[in-house]
Amino acid sequence: MTLALILMFGLAAFGLLFPMAATLWQRLRRPVPTARQRALLRAEAQRLARRGRIAAITSDTRLPGAGLKPLGEVWLTRPAKDQDVTDALAQKAVRLFPEARALTGLTVRPHKGGREWRATACAPRQPRPRPARAPVLIDGSNVVNWEVNAGLTQRPSLRPLIGVIDQLLNEGQTPTVIFDASIGHRLGRGYQSATDLKRRLNRPAIEVLVVDKGTNADTVLLATASRLGADIVTNDLYRDHARPPEVQLRPGFSIGGEVELCPTAP
Repeated sequence: MTLALILMFGLAAFGLLFPMAATLWQRLRRPVPTARQRALLRAEAQRLARRGRIAAITSDTRLPGAGLKPLGEVWLTRPAKDQDVTDALAQKAVRLFPEARALTGLTVRPHKGGREWRATACAPRQPRPRPARAPVLIDGSNVVNWEVNAGLTQRPSLRPLIGVIDQLLNEGQTPTVIFDASIGHRLGRGYQSATDLKRRLNRPAIEVLVVDKGTNADTVLLATASRLGADIVTNDLYRDHARPPEVQLRPGFSIGGEVELCPTAP
């Protein structure tokens, strides 16, 4: 009887202590941020936020399906060895014309031993009114890689995503997370459905969507955001897609699951 009681109490204690030890181990494994590291990641997120306000840079004078009004010209002169300065041109356009959402008529020509990049900053002619609280989509496949892309970890993780969700919930938002079909494999679990991922995230208020195999998740994200007037939490600029000018991006960063998001542009 005594041995049975000892075993019973031992198993009960193990059942209580093991989850606590596992939680402590996970916390100890988290990257410990330095002030400089955090400042660098914040600066990069802010740079992405400014760049992300320009949805398109094109040599065409207009964007299909988008009525634009010209705001003014922007230009930069750079050494001939610089292959592409469109990011810097977009940053300048946002500084000069905060309402700019596209650069059209892009030209590159020789100039004093270097090259001049010039374009017209444009804004939507009839911008869609933003609701007082715009819906929010999360590019789940991008956010799980935030700490990998920052060089903090080696594997994608749901930890940054949970941090983003919690911040949005604290802001009064109810986000929808959209994943590509391969997300489960990249998280090391094999294929996972939306139900599987929602269970792992353990945030009942949110919605989760896993697109079908062969469907481009970025295309679904952008189309859904355009239809709903939603912002997208992501560090992706969607350069390979035609992003509607009204779709705003909200970059951020994560260190050990501690998340900071840039404010939404006005």
